[in-house]
Amino acid sequence: MLPKQSAGPAPGVILDRQTGTAAYTGIMLSQRHRPLLLEAVALRLIWGLAFAGYRLAQDAKITPEKVYQTPIPRPQILQSELILLAITATTFVVGALVFHVRDIKT
Repeated sequence: MLPKQSAGPAPGVILDRQTGTAAYTGIMLSQRHRPLLLEAVALRLIWGLAFAGYRLAQDAKITPEKVYQTPIPRPQILQSELILLAITATTFVVGALVFHVRDIKT
């Protein structure tokens, strides 16, 4: 029967061989997973900003006087632009992620 091999320390733990103590260094992401986390954080931030702008534009109260005024309703335009910006940023981030994670050679 083969002797059991000990598994290394858990991820994020550095083992000091001289003293036999382990030091926890926090969660360490592999180089492959780090872009996924950064892209997820970026998408969450982009959509959070878009939602905040959407809520601000939605809270702009519309009264009959404002409807019959000739100026352009800027809150509604801002709301639509923020949604379009968030969708564009999402497609850009997803596209950049594909090229960053996969090594595509031309």
